[in-house]
Amino acid sequence: MVDVRTREGGRGIKMRVDEFAAKIALEKPNVSGAFDNFYAKAWSPAAASSEGAAASSMDEQKKEEVKPKA
Repeated sequence: MVDVRTREGGRGIKMRVDEFAAKIALEKPNVSGAFDNFYAKAWSPAAASSEGAAASSMDEQKKEEVKPKA
């Protein structure tokens, strides 16, 4: 149970935590277009792992091409 207080400091109501979380989630503003544009080119772990895999395979190919002198 969560004891929700008023802005004046008085006691409001008691409600379940999941009900309170749902109520707060409804008051969250929508994401703006500027937010989407700002994070459109942000670093992504999924993209990095696929780029890392491609880079490591290229490194392996370079190692195969370069033959050590005997």
